[in-house]
Amino acid sequence: MCGFSESQILNPATEKENARRLVACWNACGNIPTEWLESVSEEIAVRSFAETIKERDALKAENELNLAANRGLGRLVDELNAENERLRESIKSMLSVASNVSTFEMTERTAARFIAAIDTLDAAIKEKKWQ
Repeated sequence: MCGFSESQILNPATEKENARRLVACWNACGNIPTEWLESVSEEIAVRSFAETIKERDALKAENELNLAANRGLGRLVDELNAENERLRESIKSMLSVASNVSTFEMTERTAARFIAAIDTLDAAIKEKKWQ
């Protein structure tokens, strides 16, 4: 299939390079059934390899677009988190103000009752009920 003669494969000058090439082929074909490798023609293998490279390149390009989109989403998430924190602080501030208003209203009511109690005591003293 690859067009190597026995003399090229067994040549001591290229033995190390051939061994390296065989290991690379072995690793690359690890999941390909032996029957397919034996039956496929060189033309089909080259075309299949070219299609695989083309598909790989398309997937790499798509991956780059996805990575760019994810970076954009990451910035958006950061902006939303910052806005969320600002809103939390605003809500805390509003609750604090509302709490103060409620406290003020309660204090105002308590003060009114206290004044009424003092007025009652003053009236009782004037009537000399407390001697």
